[in-house]
Amino acid sequence: RFRVEQASRPLEGSFELAAAIVKAGYTLLIETSGAIPIKGLPPEAHIILDIKCPKSGETGSMHWENLNYLKEGDE
Repeated sequence: RFRVEQASRPLEGSFELAAAIVKAGYTLLIETSGAIPIKGLPPEAHIILDIKCPKSGETGSMHWENLNYLKEGDE
């Protein structure tokens, strides 16, 4: 069983949903722009973090501390 959550769904406030999806036995992928902290997501979730390059003009919205919470196998 597999579930993908993309950036179109706001990550903020979805931590409980993520925990419930993992608890239900799904493999969970979360794709995020990095603007919202990922600390507290279930460790079983696979994080796909879209790091914004300087020319994108979006680096100011990046929550750089998220890099500390990426695990082996995350992207």
